[in-house]
Amino acid sequence: RTRSASHKKETTNMRVRTLFGLTLAAGRRATSFVYPLTRAAHVSSSGLDMIRNRGLETREEGATPLPGGMTLYVKPAADGKSVGDCPFAHFVRIVLAEKGLEYDLVPSTQEAKPQWLVDDYGGKMPALRHRKECYVDSEVIAQYLDFFFKEPELSVSEGTDDAEAAIDGFFPAMAKFIKHSPNGDEEDKEKQAALEEKLSVLEAHLGKVGRTGPYLVGNGE
Repeated sequence: RTRSASHKKETTNMRVRTLFGLTLAAGRRATSFVYPLTRAAHVSSSGLDMIRNRGLETREEGATPLPGGMTLYVKPAADGKSVGDCPFAHFVRIVLAEKGLEYDLVPSTQEAKPQWLVDDYGGKMPALRHRKECYVDSEVIAQYLDFFFKEPELSVSEGTDDAEAAIDGFFPAMAKFIKHSPNGDEEDKEKQAALEEKLSVLEAHLGKVGRTGPYLVGNGE
């Protein structure tokens, strides 16, 4: 029975990875249709302004950021050295890769975090330091990168409502199911059913007639 429950969970996990593959692996500009950017139709000036002047030197008014000098601090794996499994860090790395921006990747344990990151940003990661500035929160980082480094432009300005509705509650349902232990108990079955319901909504959206492309918001061609 334990093997059967484990097999079911692995099957569902494979289904999740397959759906993510549809949104991430179809080719150039895949990140246009990953969830955080579907919500970022325009750069949120309030979100950027809140953190722009905290802890690091403020750049001169009117100066435009240039490529280079980027360091991304991320959650480490269990060994404390390699990159961990944080999906928000992976999202930021996808945006950086799509834009061809070079950066230093620094997995940081609580003890290894720079003191300025702890003092001024609560130690939050992923954190992108770009020369004299730092941004935390994956969506804010993506907005910053897309605003100042346009090629390729990844955010979309309209047509995201259906996509947002299709993925509403998907990630929490997936996280609850994946993290639950033991496999196969009644609570596990309830969490699996909740996840499969969210997957069905997402599959229905991806198979909708009239979509113009393979990505989440449908305009990827």
